[in-house]
Amino acid sequence: MGKLARYAAAVGSAATILGAHPVLAQDDPFATGRVIEDIAAPGDPSQTFSLYLPSAYSPAREWPIVFLMDPRGRSLFPLRKLQPTAERLGYILASSNNTASDVDYDANTPAINAMIAALQPRLSLDLRRFYLFGMSGTARVSWALAYDAIPHVAGIAGFGAGLPPDFNLESVQGQYGAPFVFYGGAGDHDFNHAELVLLEHRLRRLGFRYTASYYPGRHGWPQQDAEYEAALSWMHLMAMKRGLLEVNMAWVNATYATRLSEARRLEDEGALAHAWSEFADLGADFSGLLDATEASDRAAALAKESEVSAWRARRLDLARAHMAHKRMTTVWLRDSQTGTPDLETALEALAIDSLRATAGDSADIDGAAAATRALADLFSLTSFYYTRYHMDRDDWARARLTLEISNAIFPGTRRVCGQLEQVYAELGLESGSVATAGCAATGS
Repeated sequence: MGKLARYAAAVGSAATILGAHPVLAQDDPFATGRVIEDIAAPGDPSQTFSLYLPSAYSPAREWPIVFLMDPRGRSLFPLRKLQPTAERLGYILASSNNTASDVDYDANTPAINAMIAALQPRLSLDLRRFYLFGMSGTARVSWALAYDAIPHVAGIAGFGAGLPPDFNLESVQGQYGAPFVFYGGAGDHDFNHAELVLLEHRLRRLGFRYTASYYPGRHGWPQQDAEYEAALSWMHLMAMKRGLLEVNMAWVNATYATRLSEARRLEDEGALAHAWSEFADLGADFSGLLDATEASDRAAALAKESEVSAWRARRLDLARAHMAHKRMTTVWLRDSQTGTPDLETALEALAIDSLRATAGDSADIDGAAAATRALADLFSLTSFYYTRYHMDRDDWARARLTLEISNAIFPGTRRVCGQLEQVYAELGLESGSVATAGCAATGS
């Protein structure tokens, strides 16, 4: 599949594993209603995962399954967050201990295939309703994995990231269509917030069915339990809408009523932009299942309000400005590898003081959040990616610069302070300077 193979090389093995309905083994069944940890894959005990089967599970029918991919292989956190909704709606959860991002090899295709190999022979799976839930780097790779597993993946949920680098979605969609739905999520201070905002508009142009949720928090899995319930409930609704699951009108009506009530509350409280977003999503999500005229009409009316149109335009402007700043900082940090600018020059070139001032502007909540995200993005680049690159090469002078930039952005971060201490020792320098302000308080 061309470029897709660069992101998920085991296309053939995935197709082989998913190619036929299983012959179920009746001996040694998995327990239901509780989390089972550290299940080893057949033939490769290094691949392990956690599993949750709903209490009502029975091989008498086929069940949808959600594959959870934590970027650090922490299987239990996302699984336990999703467990209550999976129990209520009837979804199997499988969460790998081997998925990863920020590594120079493909950890995720083998991890997904290992779970499939372990579970398909022993469980009654609905082969049309596989779901991939990822965060950060594993959210990105979900796109390639989903396309490589057509027609088995019904939906992907990506938190804290959009597409893989150099992934030509327009070209792929032109060849393979939009065979699955997408649920995106990001915290209001997530440094990848902007790319998800911009991805929404690409998906709309390409005819993807998608929704997005933005909530309080930084980069990572959502901390709010409600976000996991919303994501899986939306996948459940889309399965009904797309004919993959029998429509349960009682559940559809109750879900619509709850969300409609929330949209009305937002409008009554004067949060017109967020009310518009909720009404618009309601109209799109429920059309064809019930009469969603009220939601569609309120969305159309609110879209004409100057407050809503201004918010929509500024939201896009802030996202584009963030991505432009990211490109600028990436180029500057790359070019700085041919020299070693001093810290003062770096702070000015990267507009850090200006961003910090905007981030502290309580009169402009949206602008302050955007500036905080830009600072978090630059902190991630300097404190992790570029510092790791330089330290791997024993380039202590440049590692010092990237760490001092990081400490200027968010002073006193324990990890940065510890690395600064190491770098200063390698350079034979004293660590007590303005560049390490705040580190004493961390105990590093």
